[in-house]
Amino acid sequence: MKRRIVFLITELDPGGAERALYELVVRLPPDAYEVAVASLTDEGEAAGWFRREGIEVWSVGMRGMADVRALFRLKREIERRRPHLLHSFLFHANLAGRVAGRMAGVPLILSSVRVEETRWSHLLLDGLTHRLADLEACVSESARRYTAARARVPPEKLVVVPNGVSLARFAEVAPAPAEWGLGDAGLVVAWVGRFDAQKDPLLFLRAAHAVLRRGLNARFVMAGEGPLRRRVEAEARRLGHAERIRLLGRVPDAAPLLKRCSFLVLTSRWEGMPNVVLEAMACSRPVIATAVGGCPEMIRDGVTGCLVRRSCEGTLVERMAGLLGDPGRAAEMGRVARRFVEQHYTIEQTVAAWKAVYDKLFAWRRVRG
Repeated sequence: MKRRIVFLITELDPGGAERALYELVVRLPPDAYEVAVASLTDEGEAAGWFRREGIEVWSVGMRGMADVRALFRLKREIERRRPHLLHSFLFHANLAGRVAGRMAGVPLILSSVRVEETRWSHLLLDGLTHRLADLEACVSESARRYTAARARVPPEKLVVVPNGVSLARFAEVAPAPAEWGLGDAGLVVAWVGRFDAQKDPLLFLRAAHAVLRRGLNARFVMAGEGPLRRRVEAEARRLGHAERIRLLGRVPDAAPLLKRCSFLVLTSRWEGMPNVVLEAMACSRPVIATAVGGCPEMIRDGVTGCLVRRSCEGTLVERMAGLLGDPGRAAEMGRVARRFVEQHYTIEQTVAAWKAVYDKLFAWRRVRG
């Protein structure tokens, strides 16, 4: 008998969690699994990824957690599909999925912890509702420890399933589009993410300015959108060097930028296990990242990249200047980073880990009766 799984995610705008969900769902063997994907809010661009693969996608249209009617719509849609397992991604989907899933009588509920949540209200709600889920899968060992300590989820209810990347996806990447203006840019430093407080794009901007003041010839390119976009633009104008700092906005695929850059910089204040780090490493590029969340699990300091303390601008500037001043060292670190991903973080390993979690849940369900 096929195992019916409904995957519930907060939204389907392109991002790391949406990409991770897509890479998982399309690799589940159709002779063993019957799957559907639901967006808690409205559909986004990523919904098309699934539909092109023949996967059912639907949206709930929830307008905040106080939208009780949407919660009942979710319950009815779940009941109609009668899944054996409800697997949710991201905080709001976890919360709604636990409540609606239990109301709908879903036999098994699996939540996914993809970030080390800092908001006390989210930690409180996670702690209050974790009993409605059978298991929570954390994206890194760091996230597992954090969730157990801060959300007070029993350790026996937590497992680790790290992200993985499709190496085939990065085997042949098209050159960066001409409108990005990187053809003759020389050395390029990339930053990819959402322009918000978590990702701290202003720290990258200040560090780029400090590096340029040292006379190093490089182009700094930021890809992403978010609520801090206007502040970043204003700060870039204030600092100067407008010709050396380029904001691309949201890009459909960051792979051409990752292939073109000398290295990636991640300035996050908190994380789970950012996909973009693995993607850069899969492109044979080293990563300079703040030592938060699962970053120390992916990056071997001084070998596949560099780790700096959170918000430590001085050290970040030194590491960026060091790699720009020694392209040969950066290239060698990138080659080692690629081999590290091949050994530990392929999408095939991740899918196998998810299937093992599903097997564990279904076996436990049989024993439970």
